[in-house]
Amino acid sequence: MATTEQIRNVVLLGHNGSGKTSLAEAMLHEAQVTSRQGTVERGDTVMDHDPEERALGQSISLAVASFDWQGHRINLIDTPGYADFRGEAILGLAAADLAVFVIDGVAGVQSQDVALWRLASSMAIPRLVFVNKLDRERSSFDRTLAQVREVFSSHADPAELPIGEESGSLDAMLGKVAGFYEEEVDNAVDSLSSLLEPLIMVVLGVLIGGLVIAMYLPIFMLGQVI
Repeated sequence: MATTEQIRNVVLLGHNGSGKTSLAEAMLHEAQVTSRQGTVERGDTVMDHDPEERALGQSISLAVASFDWQGHRINLIDTPGYADFRGEAILGLAAADLAVFVIDGVAGVQSQDVALWRLASSMAIPRLVFVNKLDRERSSFDRTLAQVREVFSSHADPAELPIGEESGSLDAMLGKVAGFYEEEVDNAVDSLSSLLEPLIMVVLGVLIGGLVIAMYLPIFMLGQVI
């Protein structure tokens, strides 16, 4: 059984339709709490257990589910996204150690996202942004990240990068990823070469004679200072 120090209360917040309940279902399935991942469309999600919620295909009340992950007990709090039910989101925030904002990768940052972010900020609750629906048409991680930085915080930095955007073949996505990493490797090699070149000249100077050492050693030391 988890101790108090091992318990984490995590609230999912965001505009209606951003995919909070679907994300909760994926997390519960990944943690092997459920044997089958439910969907809002089928009306068989764990979080939307009320008959009215399942009929409407949307959350109208706060729901909680728990799972164990890496030695911790996670209490996951799913909240409705409609402004009419903001009271439920406030209740979730009051109990939360962390607020996860689920942002639609197509629509971007929306009005409820902004209102709830300000509320979480006023309560000094740590916040994390999850960009969802990146497999949809017209989705854009870069555009959404730019909006997050503009509206929420200019210090927001991605902890993980998506493999692809919108629909497409696996080959196309892997090609983009390979191109990205190839460019990063080339840049790293260029940077390493520029750093090592003065050092190589110093080593050559040692082999050729003291005069060459006297010429290149100050250049090398200056490069280190800069």
